[in-house]
Amino acid sequence: GGGRGGGPGGGGGGPMMMGMGGSESSRYNLTFTINASNVFNRVNFGSYSGTLGSSFFGRSSGANSARQVDISVRFGF
Repeated sequence: GGGRGGGPGGGGGGPMMMGMGGSESSRYNLTFTINASNVFNRVNFGSYSGTLGSSFFGRSSGANSARQVDISVRFGF
């Protein structure tokens, strides 16, 4: 498709990452991290058939994973 983003299906790009942290000079710090992949939950096709004689030549035989969000908290001391 002619959509925007990474991949033939206009999948919405790769992973995004956002982090917030405390000062490095303090004794303790708390860091929150959010890592999101496929935020708009668009289908990202993968595994295209490259066998010339196959009836599936040039077609996708599967899709990559759906939306995924990882949240973590790190306490440093």
